[in-house]
Amino acid sequence: MKDKFKKLAGFVFNMIFPSQCVNCQKKINKLDSINSSVCLDCFNTIEITNCFYYPLCKKRLYKPEALCHKEAKFILAAATFYENQTIQNLIRALKYNNVKSTAESLTLILKKYIENVFLNRGGESLINFENYITIPIPLSPKKQRERGFNQITLVYKTLNQIMGEKLPLLQENILSRIKNTRSQTKCLNYDERVKNISGAFFVKNPEAVKNKNILLIDDIFTSGATLNEAVKTLKNAQAKKIISLVIARA
Repeated sequence: MKDKFKKLAGFVFNMIFPSQCVNCQKKINKLDSINSSVCLDCFNTIEITNCFYYPLCKKRLYKPEALCHKEAKFILAAATFYENQTIQNLIRALKYNNVKSTAESLTLILKKYIENVFLNRGGESLINFENYITIPIPLSPKKQRERGFNQITLVYKTLNQIMGEKLPLLQENILSRIKNTRSQTKCLNYDERVKNISGAFFVKNPEAVKNKNILLIDDIFTSGATLNEAVKTLKNAQAKKIISLVIARA
């Protein structure tokens, strides 16, 4: 009875005091939105991809098999494209404005993508996740203190819950960030990004990584400098196959 009352009260409150879409700023309610952060019209502009990608040339890859570039040490699994304005505003609202309700929309995007490329029509996994663990790209100590949470960890935990714990177990304390690097967005070019992120990561427990496959998660793939550095660090700890799951790619 209490749960029903809470739902009714929440519905009435939402109707009287509707939220604003983080993208178009239109007032929204539960009848025309995915959640309280984005309206249905804006959400429907987001294209969900149906393939993996080579991380260097960004060519489409329909099966997680051998890469076309020997120097590429991981497979990129990107759910959508960062050029979409709605995606940009959803991620920025979560990262910089602490609007945690946007995590619901981002979770739904990843869920649809995973259903497109990781699962067959019967809902069974096309990838054997038995020897996989999930590792998030960690924030710098300074950003972790300021933000109070890692946005991609928040999204992944929600995602795994709604998918019935089908994804590899999240291991938050294996890969750490030991340098307070400046934001990659402030670097002028790729070489600066590589230099900025060099030596930033450290594997706390190499035995937890050794001979394991990794689902490495992050929010955005732009130049690839950050993911490449994290992958190099994990490979040095004798990790095997690495798939990087991201919400959006540039």
